[in-house]
Amino acid sequence: MIMYTHNTNDQETKNTKYLTTIETMNTAIVPEDLDALRDGCHKAYRKLYLQFVTPLIRYITMITRSELIAEELTQDILAMVWSNRQKIDPTKNIKGYLFTVARHAITNYYRKQKVRENYLTQYPAMEYCTHSTDAPMIAKDMEQCIVNVVSQMPKRRRTIFELSYKNGWNSGEIAEHLGLNKKAVEKQI
Repeated sequence: MIMYTHNTNDQETKNTKYLTTIETMNTAIVPEDLDALRDGCHKAYRKLYLQFVTPLIRYITMITRSELIAEELTQDILAMVWSNRQKIDPTKNIKGYLFTVARHAITNYYRKQKVRENYLTQYPAMEYCTHSTDAPMIAKDMEQCIVNVVSQMPKRRRTIFELSYKNGWNSGEIAEHLGLNKKAVEKQI
């Protein structure tokens, strides 16, 4: 039998010995488990984790239709439980709490996906560079392509392009600098 003693400041008055055996890991979470969890007991957390990881994954998979998303959200939820363990009320229904948190996590996930989709609709080129570890290499390749295309331009068009895009000049400034008609510069750009 594996034994874990949970110590608190008023141990004699509350008699809060917390005993755990391998056989009882499969039993339901009780208020004493939640008290131990609040105090940082890893075994109580493990018991809660083992009891709810599969049901949460099933619940989230049923809604999202993605086991990958379900596993990720479940891990986030259970990590959040550990981080906020002091706020857990042992007298409340922990199952209801976890499934409510799961429902909110699913809603937040879809809300973030919607924002991302809207962003990518507005800025479609960003889809290729936003979360890529290859982004610097892609940007360098793109810059080299632009340099190659610009180098093949006639001299005057290349000068107009460089003044416009590299220096940020408008067509009026370029026309004045080169002694050209503004419409000719706009056509070249």
